[in-house]
Amino acid sequence: MEKKVLISARDAGGALSVLPVIRALESDPRFEVAIVASGVASTLFEREGLIVDNVLLGGFDSIDAAHDLIVVAKELISTHRPDAILTGLSGPTAGIDEALIVSASEDIPTFSVQDYWGDVNLTFGKGADHYFVIDDLAETITKLQVANSGVSKVGSVKHTSYHSIDPNVLKGFFRCANGIEEDAFLVCLIGQPLWHLKGYEQTMQFALSEITNIPGAVAVYLPHPAEPEIAELPEWLPCVEPSKQILEVVVDSDVLCAVNSSVIADAAAYAAATEHLFAVGAYMLWDVEISQWVEETTGMDFVPLARSGCAITVQSQEEFSALLMSTRQEAHRERVFSAIKENKLCVPGAELRILDVVWSKLATLIEHEDK
Repeated sequence: MEKKVLISARDAGGALSVLPVIRALESDPRFEVAIVASGVASTLFEREGLIVDNVLLGGFDSIDAAHDLIVVAKELISTHRPDAILTGLSGPTAGIDEALIVSASEDIPTFSVQDYWGDVNLTFGKGADHYFVIDDLAETITKLQVANSGVSKVGSVKHTSYHSIDPNVLKGFFRCANGIEEDAFLVCLIGQPLWHLKGYEQTMQFALSEITNIPGAVAVYLPHPAEPEIAELPEWLPCVEPSKQILEVVVDSDVLCAVNSSVIADAAAYAAATEHLFAVGAYMLWDVEISQWVEETTGMDFVPLARSGCAITVQSQEEFSALLMSTRQEAHRERVFSAIKENKLCVPGAELRILDVVWSKLATLIEHEDK
């Protein structure tokens, strides 16, 4: 008898993390799948030809403020009658993912897929019964936050298909679309919806001023899907249209600079999958307000990819230009690439390992019911 899994997501990272699981569920005769989404996740799923229940509510700071959303979550559970719920993760506010978890009865196990080390959203006071995480570090951090939840190391789910994506098919599109010469030193600033932080604007202004002083360098700003339209962003930003395939940006860039974007992890994972380093990731954390925001958002006073050597952290304005220039040196790139290979950031089959855990949990519940 098929077991129904209700999948949900609400931001790009969460959607991309559960998408491989959805595809695996669709092709596995043990399962039936239903999908709920909101925000950017709805758009991504619909672009993939998936049928989605679209939820418009989200972005709550507490469960007391989310009464209508909880009602919707309970109605979705009642309608779909799932045997299990599996969500992506997003934050720092809560939405349909967290509402489904807190609304599920005890006989419906809940699972969440991390796309960042130790990411746990407890805004509504309850975590998932089980978390699927990237590696040992993610497991350790997650267990500190949700000691009563199960944790399984499965690798980075959103990157599980990277081995099958040929970089030669992607190369050149991003530069051509934006009129960037093939031999230019391309530094791509990865945008995030953080314009409410004064330190974000100051960080981007300083980075642009430094990049333009590097001979042969070209800077572009890639807006996040949740940012305002390009026309509404500051005129001094060298904005480019968001690419439908982020790997087109990765393979054409020399350096990816961000505050704390998952695109840097995408670049490292693709380097692991293709055994070739395209872009070096750099976290710009010299502004006190920005570094505090990252620490509060992630619960860590360090960036996992940078600590492992798979990317670099720039902690002072004085070192920014020098570090950018160092990424052009073969010895520096080789150090980063060696760290990426050692950390095994892209391991195929993560989605299949998730299905095995979900099925095992459901089988255990069936055994208990029979007794």
